[in-house]
Amino acid sequence: MTITVLLPVSLVADISDLRQKTAKVGMVGRALSIFRVDSVCIYDDHEPRLENPRSEVRLVKTLLEYMETPQYLRKFLFGKIDELRYAGILPPLRTPHHPTSDERTSRGSVREGVVLSSGGGRSVVELGLRKRGVLNEEVKAGARVTVRIVKDLGDRLLVERVNRDEVKEYWGYRVFEAPSLRDAVRTSKAKFVIGTSKYGRIVMDVVDELGAAETPIALAFGGPYAGLFEICSREGIKPEELFDLIVNTIPDQGTETVRTEEALLVSLAILNFVRKVYYSRSQKTNAGA
Repeated sequence: MTITVLLPVSLVADISDLRQKTAKVGMVGRALSIFRVDSVCIYDDHEPRLENPRSEVRLVKTLLEYMETPQYLRKFLFGKIDELRYAGILPPLRTPHHPTSDERTSRGSVREGVVLSSGGGRSVVELGLRKRGVLNEEVKAGARVTVRIVKDLGDRLLVERVNRDEVKEYWGYRVFEAPSLRDAVRTSKAKFVIGTSKYGRIVMDVVDELGAAETPIALAFGGPYAGLFEICSREGIKPEELFDLIVNTIPDQGTETVRTEEALLVSLAILNFVRKVYYSRSQKTNAGA
């Protein structure tokens, strides 16, 4: 299942403390990774209470990208910036593309790397191992690359570039931004777009629709100040113009409000469960045909 999550710029705008903002984004990053989300879009929800939307976008995007980056590459790709002041409290992802120095070191293993230098038709790549990689092509210094170890050259490792889409394991999420919810939906290129709202259809009533939804899927969330219906109103569009389905994933909630990061975890868990059950049933049906 290919899935893109759409989150508003105002995701952490209701928190003034940078440490707490960082912790909240950390919960989001973990949820995205647990449920193998392919990409996340930070869209401008045009929240009037936001004094500096660009600052909020930069913070959320930087923290999510930092989390997704393997630890051994972070010092090469991120400088000492204020947004990362409390990065130490971010939880580790421990996804397949975050190996230790003792993992994924053999021939055929895939690792993330960063190009340190290039010239003469070759590039030197930092792999987080005792030996650096050599790539037989010139790639701009500072670029992040996904590579496969081809063979040990003694003092270096010969590597080749790999398309991330070719890796069968979960290989992290990509982060991008959009100037509006409408643009986020369009950019996601999803074939089935789901909106989450307490005003949506109760999840138990739409199980078949969720299970049969054609991928790629986009899953959209509102923010701490406004839900998707109000955000759509701000953009002058009707929710049904954007979404194939609007669902309430937490019916009979016991709290007055549900935070975006809480709704994200619950919604992804439900979608994952429903899709797995639906796929399992279809496999059994096909086997018995």
